[in-house]
Amino acid sequence: MSQKARKRAAAVALVALIAGGALAYGQVSGTFAIFIAETENPNAAALGSWIPPPTLTSTALNGSPYATEHLVWVSGNSTVMPGAAANPVTGQALLYADGGSAAAAVCPAAGSGSYASFTPSPVLTATSTTSDVTGTNVPDWWCWELQSTSTSATTSGAWTSDYKAFTSAQSKRLFVVTGYSQNDTGGTLDKFENGDQIVLTFNQNRGPIGAGNGTVFVRACNTNIILISTVAIASCATVPTIGQVTGQTVGTNRNCTTSTSAGNGTTTLTITLASCGGNSSIGAGTATFTPTGTGLAATAGTNLCSSGAAPNCTATTATRF
Repeated sequence: MSQKARKRAAAVALVALIAGGALAYGQVSGTFAIFIAETENPNAAALGSWIPPPTLTSTALNGSPYATEHLVWVSGNSTVMPGAAANPVTGQALLYADGGSAAAAVCPAAGSGSYASFTPSPVLTATSTTSDVTGTNVPDWWCWELQSTSTSATTSGAWTSDYKAFTSAQSKRLFVVTGYSQNDTGGTLDKFENGDQIVLTFNQNRGPIGAGNGTVFVRACNTNIILISTVAIASCATVPTIGQVTGQTVGTNRNCTTSTSAGNGTTTLTITLASCGGNSSIGAGTATFTPTGTGLAATAGTNLCSSGAAPNCTATTATRF
């Protein structure tokens, strides 16, 4: 055998010996080497693929004051890791995006970079499975994305799981009053009387009153409150099914029992006062409309938000009848 051939054979034998030793003594495999590289490098291309993501379940708007959305999921922390390995999920991050104001939500794709951080209260933990979020951040459709996060004292940096986004069909939108005005169409300024109008606008199309544009009951009370309802108002102590107006003085009690409505299926409710039995003086000031009941809902069925805190679902005007 030539010297060249002997050198080649020795090199082959050395490679075989090293490979055999790695197998015999449990040295790092190619797959595990990738895992180690990823966990030690937060900028790895396969970043986060080893962290169990959450499993998204459902969303729903909460009840009165109809100002929050309830998110439900299964935390990646519940995943059983192989062998005796500890679960790497140490937290969770909630992100949100505005799905627009069209008739249906248009949510960005998961991991698209269109989502921004959202800090719910209470702050999520590694084992959280629900969150009630308010509408202060997004005035339109809400889009949500959730991630598992992982930090470790033995490594540098932080990692996240793959992005998981609730679908556009799961997106919810608060039904909110966006404007309120009092129009002096009855003929006498600063008087609450037949022919005057109350106009409410909303962020989405509203449903019908009764079978469509039904009768609205409006009662002005000398306790400085105006009540608006889909049913007859027995007294000034009655809680109306649509809302109440405060902030201006009312001189005389007046009960407008056959007021008409217009705008069914649109973003507007126009109420024209009728059968008021006379007029009442209305003092200057900022009038505030606050929803108080479930007599008016969006065409999608969502009840009108009545929160007076964040998000503030009231509307104001400085105009007078």
